[in-house]
Amino acid sequence: TWLQEIVYTIRNDAQFEKAREKFIDERVPFLEFPFPGVENMNKMPSPRSIKTHFPPCFLPENIENRCKVIYIIRNPKDCSVSYYHFSKLTRQYDGDFDGYLKMFKEGKVFYGPW
Repeated sequence: TWLQEIVYTIRNDAQFEKAREKFIDERVPFLEFPFPGVENMNKMPSPRSIKTHFPPCFLPENIENRCKVIYIIRNPKDCSVSYYHFSKLTRQYDGDFDGYLKMFKEGKVFYGPW
């Protein structure tokens, strides 16, 4: 989310008021979500930013040769702690961290494997 805001702000000459006019998901939509849909993303003015959680193997072949790609990889230690707290908050998991970490490493957490 931080990087989305940074990229949007740079591309829009640090116009913070313009950024406040729309939610981040409208300004930088998820490729895998049905709204706004790929057809609507194609109608967005260029240059546009689109985000995804898809692994590179699910993206179009040679995508890095057709557009600019910013690829973020989180440290698995940080990701597991963060996702543990998120899973507790959203009631997807109610056990302790040790049990969660075992599931995380085995790729058995919601939206996993990470």
